[in-house]
Amino acid sequence: MSNVASAQGQNLSDSDKETIVSLQIMKLVEFLIDEVTTSHKEHDEVVLEAEKVKELADHCSSEASRLQVFRDTALRTWEELIACDMCAELCIHPCLIQECKHMFCLRCLQKWFADMEEPAIHLSNAGGVL
Repeated sequence: MSNVASAQGQNLSDSDKETIVSLQIMKLVEFLIDEVTTSHKEHDEVVLEAEKVKELADHCSSEASRLQVFRDTALRTWEELIACDMCAELCIHPCLIQECKHMFCLRCLQKWFADMEEPAIHLSNAGGVL
C-alpha cells in the first residue's frame, strides 16, 4: 500500500480495507495476466523465429550441397581441360597444338618425338605452343 493509502487506511473500515485489498489483488492479477500473455506472445515469436532459423539453416544446407556439386563438376571439367591428351594426367609443362587445340605434357611430346623417325617439329623451337 502507498503512504497515502496507509494514512487513509487508519480511518477506513475493515470492509473498505478489504475492498482496497481486493482491488489491489485484481490489479496484480491483471498485471500478471498481461505479463503471461506478453510472455506467451514472446514465446510464440521466439518459436516463429526458431522455425525461420531452421528453415534458413535447411536452405543454407541445401544451397551448400548444390554448390558442392557445382564445385565438384567444375573441378572435374577443369581437370579434363588441363589433362594431357596422351597420358590423361594433369599437364606438367603443358604444350598446346594450335591447329587442333590438343594439349600434351612436354615429357609426353618429347617421348613421342623421340619415338618418331623424323619429327615434324623440333621441340627446342616449340616454346610451349606448337
